[in-house]
Amino acid sequence: MSWSDNSAGGTFSSPTCTLAASSGASSTCTISYTPSKSGQIWITATYSGDTTNAGGSGTSALAVTIRATKTTVTPNPATATIGTGITLHAKILDSSLGTKSIPTGTVSWSDGGAGGSFNATSCTLAQFGTSTSTGMCNIAYTPPANAGPVTITATYSGDSTHKISSGTSALTVTLRATKDTISQKTAAPIVDVVTNFDVKVLDSSSGTKSIPTGTVSWSDGGAGGSFTTASCTLTQFGTSTSTSVCTIAYTAHNAGPVTITGTYSGDGTHKTSSGALTSTISLRATTTTVLPSPATTGLGEPITLYAKVLDSSVGTKSIPTGTVSWSDGGAGGSFTIGGSNTSTCTLAQFGTSTSTGRCAIVYSPPANAGTFTITATYSGDAIHKTSSSSSALTVTTDPTSTTITPKPATVSNSVDFVTFHVTVVDTSPGTQTIPSGLVIWKSSDLSVPISPDSCTLAAVAGSSNTSACDFTDKYGANDSCVVFSETITATYAGDSTHLKSSDTTLLSITCP
Repeated sequence: MSWSDNSAGGTFSSPTCTLAASSGASSTCTISYTPSKSGQIWITATYSGDTTNAGGSGTSALAVTIRATKTTVTPNPATATIGTGITLHAKILDSSLGTKSIPTGTVSWSDGGAGGSFNATSCTLAQFGTSTSTGMCNIAYTPPANAGPVTITATYSGDSTHKISSGTSALTVTLRATKDTISQKTAAPIVDVVTNFDVKVLDSSSGTKSIPTGTVSWSDGGAGGSFTTASCTLTQFGTSTSTSVCTIAYTAHNAGPVTITGTYSGDGTHKTSSGALTSTISLRATTTTVLPSPATTGLGEPITLYAKVLDSSVGTKSIPTGTVSWSDGGAGGSFTIGGSNTSTCTLAQFGTSTSTGRCAIVYSPPANAGTFTITATYSGDAIHKTSSSSSALTVTTDPTSTTITPKPATVSNSVDFVTFHVTVVDTSPGTQTIPSGLVIWKSSDLSVPISPDSCTLAAVAGSSNTSACDFTDKYGANDSCVVFSETITATYAGDSTHLKSSDTTLLSITCP
């Protein structure tokens, strides 16, 4: 039996086959045929006859279909960021049985109207590596400007021997990443002074960058400070095409480290992000003043000293609280309040001031005169720094009053001496003590020297501030009466705690 496809171009496994008896008066033979194209092909079998049977032929219509294909899109699933391109691959496999061949032609692409863009409407297949059954081509896709799922479809157009087919990839379009950077515009922030912070929000994804929009919310992590507003609105940073900026004003109410956090809310194109900056808030400066300054008091005379502590920083001022400690540098004086020994006083508001505290203390100077440094040191509080100030206190010796009796003195020429009594009194308005030391005597009559010329004071019984001594002036009696007078001066020389003082009296000599 001989075979023919009537010039359709196919091939038979053999040009003939040999008949074999089948059943009854029938015989059969089988041949394999491989078509070379699709469509209807007429297959003719011709019997050449034998000694008992005449030859003949028969024809059959064979419908040949093109080969099936399978389209695969990779990556699948896929992820891409807004504004960042992704390369997609389409592999077309000859999926029919038999002798496979490499699909040729083009693949067209679609995102289902999502709004993205391909760099070409289609790509042309080429052999995939060394495969004899697969073609592949690539396309570049830029996702749309909004995040969400996008279905990418690749449709193979087919060729003369391969059917069309399509495949899809589930693409997730994500928001663009951002990065927040916070900077502090005030060099040395202090309590209750406004400090400005900037936040820059950068589009940190690759691809086509865009300016983040929206708002940044702020937090100090519960530190107790206050922002002028809870958030600020981003604007373009200069001429940048990828960065925006906004500024917030912050007032800290406590000293110490505080972490300022800015959180970007994101927009339709950009992800949320946050940044943080740790800033150290300093205490408010103070100025301490001691009054009076300079100061003067006498020995044994207590003096009231005042310390004023001023909030000297800019911004919202507040009244310093706490205590002020006092010192005289070891001079030996003592401090008291209400009669009780203490070296500290507690600040209270000074009048109606909203920035000053004041306290007072009584200082009793040491037992020696001189100039001493009184120092007041403010201990500070939760928001105010320590500070100190000094006053020069001069402690003077007590004033005295010297009195001579008799005053004036009148004696007869017949008597050759006269006794004077001198008293020295501590006249200080404060604590008084008994003057000690010498009283020096002088006469205006230099012809008769005074000897001895001094007397030593002794305390007057029952007195706490008076001492006295006597002086006898011997001028010598004479036979011839001579009337004359002289001035007697008594000068108290002073001691370590008393000032000197003097008095004079007139001594008149008369004739009997």
